[in-house]
Order: sequence, then C-alpha cells, then structure tokens
Amino acid sequence: MSIEITPALLADLRQNAEAATPGEWLIGYGGMAGDDFAVIISRFWKNEICEMNPRSYRRENAAHITAANPAVVLALVAEIERLRDRLDELECTGCGNQPKFCMCDELSEASNADQA
Repeated sequence: MSIEITPALLADLRQNAEAATPGEWLIGYGGMAGDDFAVIISRFWKNEICEMNPRSYRRENAAHITAANPAVVLALVAEIERLRDRLDELECTGCGNQPKFCMCDELSEASNADQA
C-alpha cells in the first residue's frame, strides 16, 4: 500500500496532532489477566486517551499508538516540510533537476556555440 504524502495530508496530520492530548503517551494494561484491555494515557495530563478492549487490541497496536503521539507526528510533518522546502531550493528553475543533474548550462552553452 502506497500513500502519497500530499500537502493536504500533512495539513490534516498537523491539525489532528495539534487537537490531540499533548505530551508523551503510555500504555496501561488491566483486567483479571492483567492484559485484558489496554488504556492509552497521557503521562503529564493523567487522563485516558483511549481504551482498547480485548477483541480489538493487540500489544503491537497499543505500542504503535503511543509511539505516534502528537509530538512525534508534528516533528515528522515539520521535517517533511523542511526537506521539501530545501529540495525546492536545490531544483533548477529551467529543467526542475537538482544542480548535479542539471544540463541547462551545458545545453545553453552548446546552443550558443551552434549559433556562432
């Protein structure tokens, strides 16, 4: 499965992360067996973010949710935007290639030599 990381997707990710409970997220397990359900909580706000019952959760899913907390998502979005901005700065306005692959100067010099 391939997902295109569009500016609209980045804006949506940013908006959702900014609206979510801030801070580090932790996993708490409970129930008779000690892991009948998982609760995702905020370390600093001490409130429940979500509860996952035994039919719908796996430890890997709970770990993924806590790892993708709002601060991580915001940092990833910012890094993608920074790298895209930097790439735009490096692209040739004539051909769209990066400078090390740009042939514009060579082609314009060859064209000038042909005209002389």
